[in-house]
Amino acid sequence: MGGKSSKRSTTGRYASYGSSSNSGYPGYAQSPYTQPTYNCPPPPSYQTYGGPPPESRKRLERKFSKIDDDYNSLEQVTDALARAGLESSNLIVGIDFTKSNEWTGTRSFHRKSLHHIGDGQNPYEQAISIIGRTLSKFDEDNLIPCYGFGDASTHDQEVFSFYPDEKFCNGFEEVLGRYRELVPQLRLAGPTSFAPVIEMAITIVEQSGGQYHVLLIIADGQVTRSIDTVNGQLSPQEKRTVEAIVKASQYPLSIVLVGVGDGPWDMMREFDDNIPARAFDNFQANIMSKNMDLSRKEAEFALSALMEIPSQYKATLELNILGARRGNEIDRIPLHPPQYGAASFGTSKTSQNSSYRPSAPSSSGHNSAFGSGHNSAVGSSHPASSADNQLCPICITNPKDMAFGCGHQTCCECGQDLQAKAVLHHSAERKGTWKLLLNNTGVVGVQMVLTHWNTVILLDRSGSGRSGYQLRHRLNGTRCKGTRGDLSDPTCYVHSVEYSISNNTIRRLNIMSDTFSSSGSILSDGRIIESGGFGDASTRIHYFGPCKSGDSCDWSLGKKHLSAKRWYASSQILPDDRIIVVGGRGSFTYEFIPKMSTNGNVFHLSFLQQTNDGNEDGNNLYPIVHLSVDGKLFIFANRDSILFNYKQNRVVKKFPRIPGIGSRSYPSTGSSVILPLDQKDGFRKVEVMICGGAASGANAAARQGTFLTGLNSCGRMVITGNNHKWKMENMPGPRLMNDMVLLPTGHVLIINGAKRGCAGWRNAAGPALEPYLYNPKKTLGRRFTVLKSTKIARMFHSSAILVPDGSVLVAGSNPNNQYTYRNASHPTELRLQAFIPDYMGKEYNHQRPHNVSIDINGTEGVAYGNEFLVRFLLESKPSKYLSFSAYAPPFTTHSLSMNQRLLKLRSTRIISDAKGWWNATVEAPPSANVAPSGFYLLSVVNEGIPSISEWIKFIQPAST
Repeated sequence: MGGKSSKRSTTGRYASYGSSSNSGYPGYAQSPYTQPTYNCPPPPSYQTYGGPPPESRKRLERKFSKIDDDYNSLEQVTDALARAGLESSNLIVGIDFTKSNEWTGTRSFHRKSLHHIGDGQNPYEQAISIIGRTLSKFDEDNLIPCYGFGDASTHDQEVFSFYPDEKFCNGFEEVLGRYRELVPQLRLAGPTSFAPVIEMAITIVEQSGGQYHVLLIIADGQVTRSIDTVNGQLSPQEKRTVEAIVKASQYPLSIVLVGVGDGPWDMMREFDDNIPARAFDNFQANIMSKNMDLSRKEAEFALSALMEIPSQYKATLELNILGARRGNEIDRIPLHPPQYGAASFGTSKTSQNSSYRPSAPSSSGHNSAFGSGHNSAVGSSHPASSADNQLCPICITNPKDMAFGCGHQTCCECGQDLQAKAVLHHSAERKGTWKLLLNNTGVVGVQMVLTHWNTVILLDRSGSGRSGYQLRHRLNGTRCKGTRGDLSDPTCYVHSVEYSISNNTIRRLNIMSDTFSSSGSILSDGRIIESGGFGDASTRIHYFGPCKSGDSCDWSLGKKHLSAKRWYASSQILPDDRIIVVGGRGSFTYEFIPKMSTNGNVFHLSFLQQTNDGNEDGNNLYPIVHLSVDGKLFIFANRDSILFNYKQNRVVKKFPRIPGIGSRSYPSTGSSVILPLDQKDGFRKVEVMICGGAASGANAAARQGTFLTGLNSCGRMVITGNNHKWKMENMPGPRLMNDMVLLPTGHVLIINGAKRGCAGWRNAAGPALEPYLYNPKKTLGRRFTVLKSTKIARMFHSSAILVPDGSVLVAGSNPNNQYTYRNASHPTELRLQAFIPDYMGKEYNHQRPHNVSIDINGTEGVAYGNEFLVRFLLESKPSKYLSFSAYAPPFTTHSLSMNQRLLKLRSTRIISDAKGWWNATVEAPPSANVAPSGFYLLSVVNEGIPSISEWIKFIQPAST
């Protein structure tokens, strides 16, 4: 590692406890495998890789406590690490599953695969046990992210998570147990590169807000050096690994590489000693081998592997990189654990599979297979066939002389007759991309609204404590000072902000009361109306008149109050530009803004009382409310729904109960949309879709620490006409607290949420990281597409909205009742992301309508039923599938996109007036029942590729 060792000079920095020579051990038979000869081109010198360190780079001297090395137990090592200055750490584990593990245990592991599962611990298990037990004393949450690499699903390009939902292992004992579960399902492959797992660790450090982590990589040898690599040059795997190590030195991350098996270890030595272009000395390599008393070996190995950690931890403090975020420089997403159903650990696969007997992992290590040659469980080697010896040792399917078709980089074991480079293996295509826009929005995006000035308003509860931004003055005008009292006073902190899409900036706003679990709508003039909230705010009404980016508009408090307390209520704009507010905790009523003074102020709705589960915190809060095209309301709560005439306070129709056990309303939160309304049927068909929710009893179970798997079903039902029946289908996985966003294409994006539990403080687990795309026009069973995963969990109090360029902004997540950044399974999340659907890719620009403009003859807006002109540029003739969509932006909170709707409009004429320019005559919706008055995003969609949207306003015809 670059500097002098604090170990004995006889062992040096790169230590092997016991012999690691190439001579065979007495009594060990030769391996049944044909052993590869390592006659690759010599590795290059790393002494000048990346150039000499800049003169301005701070040179760190070892000035922290030297760790003595006279220890006989792990406890003594742990105490020594504490005395030397290690204050806290978080462990990450990466396991090598390349094919060479089959034969690199010839001398050191009784001719068995290094991944052999038996009654004792194999070398990988022992390394996990020793390091895990030592570092667990310094790990605050004991949650360990675990990844595999080098198998047939990842090769040298990806890593896979130990769990499908990417959850972390709870303690090293669970790491060992899960490792044993996975081993029989893997196929060893290659080539070897440490870059993917290092990049994954960097991603985790960034996600944690810059907390200190230790990455433990356990591997059987060196990075693959291809036969076609020029002497003195780096192979692609070597280059990527070196670059990853250098990049990691900019983060509070220590890398401990543990070598198991017979080696060779030359490359590990190069990585350890001769990569100068680093911010600090962040890499330590160690070899674990056999010849030593077990208890002594544990202490010696733990000391060797971890002796540099205290100094490295102090270095991160001196360099001011501890606790810092660097942005979206590394964004790696793990694959799911592979499920092949048969292991590849040995040439006799049938024997392997039939004899596998999983056993409980031993954390003590005293029955380790290192010290026993009499383990008869799975993994005992059998003579290899001559055909096996002719196969490439990476893919184990193609002959050694094949370059193309193997799906891997060429390697020195494959023979000298390779004529061309192999094709790289890549993971399956993942639809869409993610972009990190801001590291700190200041507030959690519990509520999010797009305005017609292309700004986004975010709201959070004021009861969460100190947000990400402070205020200079309280609302009463008194100054917020730096005193202890002011620093803990929530009125000195921001609880609402305005985000500028064009400038990617935040402006602080002032909100007068706690909008926690409130509802809202957008009025026809573009003003946002927010109603209800927590405590004194439960009857308050706030207004926000949006302005162009850079102006100083802000929240104002309405003079009139609600007639009933509204906490967890829902809002819907009505055709006459009034707002109806429905339900709330303990409120089985509805009311209007402004009030209907002639008919009273509050109206009882027995349906809300009938759907209330008293023992499950209601299960009918935040009811789903949609405006149908006949002016009536579809209201869904818990599992039931009605068609409601609010003018007559009368239930017109009771719909069938949605099939299945479990609820869809808060706290068993699912989500809902009206599928696109279409001019082709005269906007007469209204079909509701509801997806996700929680299992029956999820709320009570979550309070006891048990998180039940959520619902994976969606239901569709046409609410117009007389034939009402839920048509059920399954999502790719369980989901709750999900958002459903209508895209300009008419597809539905299902995003955010969790897989288990229910809504509420720390009531869920297993973040749902993969969005789903739903195409309602496809046949049943082919409608869902799994999209690219995010690395950021969006749990309780997250939100998502569509913006004009066609991307989806994603914000929020705080399952903690205060702003909490540490010691939480899912910390408070202030980062703002954009999910970018693949229709925004540059490869579709030739199909995309550009430079869209709308001609409304200088009027305020387009009256219902009138025509307007849309002009756009297109590189080719419009397809017969060209369409025009109008989207009403919602008030989004708690998985409900209130007032969201998308209409497909009629075009009566499309003509070309110049090269590439087209003029389309489009017809406005027929009435306010179909499209309540206000601002809409108009998109031109050509062959499924939408334009950037432009704003249009639909208005009532002028009275005569």
